[in-house]
Amino acid sequence: MNTLKILHATVARLQEKLPALDCELYPDDPESYRLNHDTGALLVSYSNADFGSNSAIDCVMQEQPVRVVITLVFRELNTATGAIQALDETRRALAGFRPEGCHAPYVLVSEKCLGFASGVWMFALVVQARTMFVQDDPPEPEGIPASLYEEEE
Repeated sequence: MNTLKILHATVARLQEKLPALDCELYPDDPESYRLNHDTGALLVSYSNADFGSNSAIDCVMQEQPVRVVITLVFRELNTATGAIQALDETRRALAGFRPEGCHAPYVLVSEKCLGFASGVWMFALVVQARTMFVQDDPPEPEGIPASLYEEEE
């Protein structure tokens, strides 16, 4: 599983389904971010993962529910091109979409208004897909004598 690939696939999906909006990764320096689009932008970021229990005996293999946040930044709220309409469209674009590397598609987790500041409305939509984390290079089994594997003649 590669988190950046999931984020890039999410941005590509939003660009495909909502071409009238700016869709990009959340900025590295959010304090300096300025909305340059006339209407609004969708900013995609990784939130967190709550790993499941290890399902293997001899290596690390855990389910990884991957949470992604779409931050909506809009100049208007209750218009056909405002934040509320964009929330509806963003939900429809992502619910059921399965990014490459995930074995379960996005489900909706939560959304909330982050407020109004500097002339823009901000909302956060959280979606979650599931993937598996499997350790690199699992170790050879230990503690089992090689003689158990030898065939008798």
